[in-house]
Amino acid sequence: MGVKCYRGADMGPFLSTVAEFRMLHFRSYPYLYVGNLDYELRYLSAYAKNPDAMLLLLSDQNDEIQGLSTGQPLGADTDLVSHVAKSLQDLSLAAETFFYFGETILNQSVRGQGYYSKLVAHREDYARSLGYQWACFLTVERPPNHPLRPKSYDDPYKKFKHLDYQPTDLIMTYDWPSEQSSGQVKQETHPMRFWQKKL
Repeated sequence: MGVKCYRGADMGPFLSTVAEFRMLHFRSYPYLYVGNLDYELRYLSAYAKNPDAMLLLLSDQNDEIQGLSTGQPLGADTDLVSHVAKSLQDLSLAAETFFYFGETILNQSVRGQGYYSKLVAHREDYARSLGYQWACFLTVERPPNHPLRPKSYDDPYKKFKHLDYQPTDLIMTYDWPSEQSSGQVKQETHPMRFWQKKL
């Protein structure tokens, strides 16, 4: 498995792949996100316009993409990231010292082999190289008795803490169309917790 890093406009040819990964993997618990390609491409196009944004692609020996990871400065001009930045500024924290880590997604066949930690390490090195002091990300909060939580669900919080990320008390809310236990799709507001790590 090899990892390649793309910055800014160089991410452009891969945005459809990232969108498809997001829609496929975020449809499952805990995000239950029912996305559409048009929205995804609009959201991801902001990455390609930011010269400091990054995309990591994990590919096998046949050049098939098996995983990916994204990141961008917290001061980037996207709805999600600017919302986080404003929340930090309201707490008198220096948002410009944070690098926001988006999704890290792996195909099921390559999970449990250390590639998640490898992608995280690459992201952290990248953020350090640009002079950022903190790494951060958001995770959706779900109650332990959620009706769509699989019995085999492996809570990632242990992994995050093992990688020295710490959950904070900062909770933000975001809306997205989500699958219901009835099988219907409904626009809902979801709480998301802010995690951080000193780089």
